[in-house]
Amino acid sequence: MVEAALADGKETATDRMEFATQLFGAFRYLSAISNNVNQMAKAANATGELPQELSVTLAEVRRLAVRINGLLDEVSAR
Repeated sequence: MVEAALADGKETATDRMEFATQLFGAFRYLSAISNNVNQMAKAANATGELPQELSVTLAEVRRLAVRINGLLDEVSAR
């Protein structure tokens, strides 16, 4: 009942749950990527060389940033 009172009539509880699931997944993936970046930074500091995987990982960071921005744009449009 509270959920119905708070809803603006444009989205359902299922819509909100799907959005929350997508956002949680994006943040979980961001956490995993952050771990990879930290490992590469540690290796670069130890060897003085950048790991080959760095460009691929940074491309994933950019892709994820676009995904998160898209999800946030959806919220702003509501």
